[in-house]
Amino acid sequence: MTRVRAPDAGIGVVYRRANPADSRTTYDVFLEAADHLARTRGWTPVQRPPDPPERFMAFRASVIKHDPDGFWVAEVDGDLVGF
Repeated sequence: MTRVRAPDAGIGVVYRRANPADSRTTYDVFLEAADHLARTRGWTPVQRPPDPPERFMAFRASVIKHDPDGFWVAEVDGDLVGF
């Protein structure tokens, strides 16, 4: 799993269109965010596979192909931190 980190108040955040190479990392960001939400709310984290499901990757590929202006990512120091 790629470790993601939260940016400090938006300083140094770079936004750009996503590309196919970002698809896997967006899953890692999603896992981190979902686990963080569960922990902060006192919920039991949902067990998810460490690798993205095929439908997750297929959706990312479809969005990049059909709506590239609708799928952006955020980076800090070259690390993807949001989408």
